[in-house]
Amino acid sequence: MRFRKGEELTAEKALPHGYLDRVKDRGRIIQGWARQAKILNHPSIGGFVSQCGWNSALESINFGVLIIALPGFFEQPLNARCLVDLGVAVEIKRDSGGKLRRDEMARVVGEVMGAGKRGETLKRNMKKMSEDLKLRREEEIDAAVQELEKLCN
Repeated sequence: MRFRKGEELTAEKALPHGYLDRVKDRGRIIQGWARQAKILNHPSIGGFVSQCGWNSALESINFGVLIIALPGFFEQPLNARCLVDLGVAVEIKRDSGGKLRRDEMARVVGEVMGAGKRGETLKRNMKKMSEDLKLRREEEIDAAVQELEKLCN
């Protein structure tokens, strides 16, 4: 969890009373900066609630982690739509007042993490996209090495 600079807010104040005690043996709340790539690369991570900034989207695809899209501002809504269209994310829709609804969040998490048809399709799409990204990266590195060899010779 990260709060705006200057905000006098902590996880204890922002979360429902007793929440941290209820989840202490099942999860972890990190306040401030976290090593996102290390977290996404952990084998127990099956989904990532993301605002869909481009770097986060690429990291998620790189590690093959499904995206639960919760876009904020700037390019994030466009990125979220692209990820949904590519079949590697599901967006949490806000109500007409722009607020998040508990039932919608639960529905999307269940859809992404579930073993149903939609969840399996998302996992298959993400696996293919992750493999394609890694293959493209290798091809680009090989091309760069060839160019460097030409310049050195």
